[in-house]
Amino acid sequence: MLNKLSFLAGVGAGYVLGARGGRGQYDALVQRSTSALQNPSVQSKIAEAAQAVKAQTPPQAHGLVDKAVGAVSGGTAPASTSTSRSASTTGVTPTTDGRIG
Repeated sequence: MLNKLSFLAGVGAGYVLGARGGRGQYDALVQRSTSALQNPSVQSKIAEAAQAVKAQTPPQAHGLVDKAVGAVSGGTAPASTSTSRSASTTGVTPTTDGRIG
C-alpha cells in the first residue's frame, strides 16, 4: 500500500510540476486529491494503517502516529486512531498551553 501511495504522490508531483495548464490544473488536482482523502473508505484505510503502526510501536510513539494521521487526513485524525493515554502511562504531563512539562 505504501508503494502505491508513493507512486501516486510521485505522479501527482510530476503532473503538477510538468503541467502546462498552470494554476487551473493545479487547483483541479488539489480538489480531486482532497475529495479522495475525504472518502470514507480512504479514511477507514488510514485508520487501519494507524492502528497497525501503533501495534508495532512503543506507546511513546503513538503521538507521532496521530500527528502523521492528522497530516494525511487533512488536519483531523479519524476518531478510531485516537488513543487515551494518561500522564502516568506515558510519563509526560502536558501543560495548559500545549507544551510538555
